[in-house]
Amino acid sequence: MIWLWVLVGFLVILGSVLAIAEASLTRMTRVRALALVEEGRRNAVVLERLESDPPRFLNAIYLTVMLCQNGSAIIVAIIAEQTYGGLGVTIVSVVFTLLYFVLVEAMSAGAPVLASDLGAFRRVLADGSLGVLFPAGDADALAESLLGLLDAPAERARLAQAASHAVRRYDWSRVAGEVLAVYETVRLGAERVGARVGEDVASRRLLTRWRG
Repeated sequence: MIWLWVLVGFLVILGSVLAIAEASLTRMTRVRALALVEEGRRNAVVLERLESDPPRFLNAIYLTVMLCQNGSAIIVAIIAEQTYGGLGVTIVSVVFTLLYFVLVEAMSAGAPVLASDLGAFRRVLADGSLGVLFPAGDADALAESLLGLLDAPAERARLAQAASHAVRRYDWSRVAGEVLAVYETVRLGAERVGARVGEDVASRRLLTRWRG
């Protein structure tokens, strides 16, 4: 189990580093890269080479970041199933992005959820209609809510049924389509911008000068 957490940590760190690199490359321009080369900055030649054909390198970074994110999410889901699969109630209270997957996996598995009232948890649990919320950092409220939930089997069953039905909106078959729709919207927008630039002589000259 420990090696799985180590792997998750490695994927999260790698994905974060690559995301930072992606952000840096998208903000850099070829003109700026050439200026750094002229200044004799260290590794500026490599940066200029990257800026000569950004899509070639950015696509590889995008793919790797996506693999890291999805891989860490899948592993966390496996850990959640092994750790919490036999529990009657799942408690989520730590501020950590991957715990959102634990929350969704618990809902999908039919386990009633007890979570702190953080904004993300509140949205996923529909303001408490799909799970019990308690004030973040309040241990007494957590204990009281947990005891109340354990003493109410009918309420646990109701929450589990409602959550298992609502969690379907987070299924990859649906989420993947929504992500592709966003990418398609961005692509169409870029094509329209390109068309407008092509129609405008001054903008086309400026774009040609920048590329050169």
